[in-house]
Amino acid sequence: MQQFQDNAKDLSASAILLSAPKGIGAVTPASLLLKSGDALYVQSNDEINLAAAQRMSLHANQAISLLAQQEGMRLVSGKGPLEIESHDDVLNLIAQQDITLQSARGHVQLTAKNGITLGCGGAYIRITPQGEIQIHGPGLVSIKGQHRLNPATREEFPLPELPGSVCKDCQKRAQAAAKGFVSRGDQA
Repeated sequence: MQQFQDNAKDLSASAILLSAPKGIGAVTPASLLLKSGDALYVQSNDEINLAAAQRMSLHANQAISLLAQQEGMRLVSGKGPLEIESHDDVLNLIAQQDITLQSARGHVQLTAKNGITLGCGGAYIRITPQGEIQIHGPGLVSIKGQHRLNPATREEFPLPELPGSVCKDCQKRAQAAAKGFVSRGDQA
């Protein structure tokens, strides 16, 4: 940004500056491309709205950060699944207050390869990879209701295979299926 300001100062180098007190519009029935060899900044003193009639893709080679500083954040899938994946590291869900996990019409399933632990107040319930269920606590353990003890049984829960990195063929197939802003040159 500083480089642009330096180039535009006294028009000492080639630069294009657009300014209009009532607004600026750029409209075309075809594609519109904004490309920068360095940084691209989009700033507003009010709102920024991005909308697409079909699909929207956001890609960063290094990292993506989202922050809603004053109000909440919402991620909604109107139809189809909502998937959050971490392919090569941990996935943390952290809240200062309560966390609620609900299924309005379905089942909640927690599965893990190396165990599941629920803990609070020094007590915990742990399910080990060997299928043991451990209930430990510093205080009273209260079990209410009818009891039935059956012989041991087993059920396998398949876990997804996540890639360690994005494969080139998968990326090419995803790009071929996407309809982006810029023509790829292979469409009629």
